[in-house]
Amino acid sequence: MSLEEETQLVADVLLADRKAIADFVHQFSDMVFGFIGKRIDNQSVVEDLCQDVFLAAWAQLSSFQFKSSLKTWLCAIAQNKVSDFYRRQIHELPFEDDCDELEIFSPEAPWISIEQSLDRRILEKQIQLTMLELPEGYRAILRWRYWDQKSLSDVALQTGKTIKSVERLLARARTQFAAKWKEGRHGN
Repeated sequence: MSLEEETQLVADVLLADRKAIADFVHQFSDMVFGFIGKRIDNQSVVEDLCQDVFLAAWAQLSSFQFKSSLKTWLCAIAQNKVSDFYRRQIHELPFEDDCDELEIFSPEAPWISIEQSLDRRILEKQIQLTMLELPEGYRAILRWRYWDQKSLSDVALQTGKTIKSVERLLARARTQFAAKWKEGRHGN
């Protein structure tokens, strides 16, 4: 979509033109849905967040200055909605200071040797299935840290927790992932 087409579409949406609003949603909904769907496994949550993205976009559309494409702008809004979701999920998890029983993540994690011998798509599917077995909060912290490459201090700042608490939560999430991974590998 050219800048001129985007400008006209935004102008028409701001005039509450029903066809323009439908075109706007049609033009970008698959992209927003896919963006969020790659980060969250729950279909109903993805649908809700997609709606939230478009509601936020319409609320902010009058201030859109075309410094980026609409696609890039919508992805930024979607990323913020995903981050908000991760933050809520992480807040629901207990942050305990007593974690002596945790096995600290090691570089000899089971997926390292598998990654060398399996096709990447098969590995990604196995990771996705293993992630689905984890509580949503653990999935959120793992995605935030490794998919979105947020630093521990970023996650701590976003969640209002200490870096140490986030480290412990991440360690628990990795330990549980490793255990689920191992269970899945022996079950096949």
